[in-house]
Amino acid sequence: MAILSCISLKKSLLLASFSVTCLFAFTGCSNEQPVNTAATFEQVKPKADTKAADESFLVHAAEFKWNAILLSKLATRRAGNEEVKLLSQTLENAYRDSKSKLGSLAVVKSIRVPYEPTQAVNDAYAKLNESSVEDFDFAYCTMIIQGQRDGIALFEGAAYANLDPDIKSWASSMIPELRTHLSKSVECETHLNPMSELVR
Repeated sequence: MAILSCISLKKSLLLASFSVTCLFAFTGCSNEQPVNTAATFEQVKPKADTKAADESFLVHAAEFKWNAILLSKLATRRAGNEEVKLLSQTLENAYRDSKSKLGSLAVVKSIRVPYEPTQAVNDAYAKLNESSVEDFDFAYCTMIIQGQRDGIALFEGAAYANLDPDIKSWASSMIPELRTHLSKSVECETHLNPMSELVR
C-alpha cells in the first residue's frame, strides 16, 4: 500500500512538473509569437505608395523652372534696366542648372517630367512679351516675384510631404536659393518703383 502511494505520489509530481513545464513553454510561445510575426510583417510590409505624389511634385517643379527660364531669357533680351537684365541672367543660369539636376533625379526615379515648356509657361511668356518697352521691366519683376513665391510654397510643401527621401532632400536643398532669388527680385522691383513695396 505504501509502495502504491509512493508511486502514485511520484506520478502526481511528474504530472504536475510536466504541466508547469508546458504552461511556461506555452506562455513563452504566446509572448514571442506576436512579436516575431509583427517584426516579420514590418519587414515585408510595403511602404506607402508615394509614386503619384513624387511625380506630381517633380512635374510642377519642372514647370516652375521652365517658367523662370523662359521669362528670364526674354528679359535678358528685352529689359532696359541693367539691374533687371542682370537679375534675369542670374535666374536663367541658376534655373537651367537646377532643371538639369531635376531631370537627372527624375530619370533615377523613373518619373517623366516636362522636357520642354508647357502650354501654361508659353502663355506666361506670350503675356510678358506683350508688355510695352516702358512697362516690360516692372512686368517681368512682378511675374517673377509671383513665380518665386509659388515656387517656395511648392518646395516647402514637398520638404514636409510624404515623398521619396531623395526627392524631399533635393526639395529642401533648393529652398534657400529660392528665397535668395525672391529677395533679389523684390529688391529689383522696388528700385524700379519704390511704391511697389508698400503695396505688397
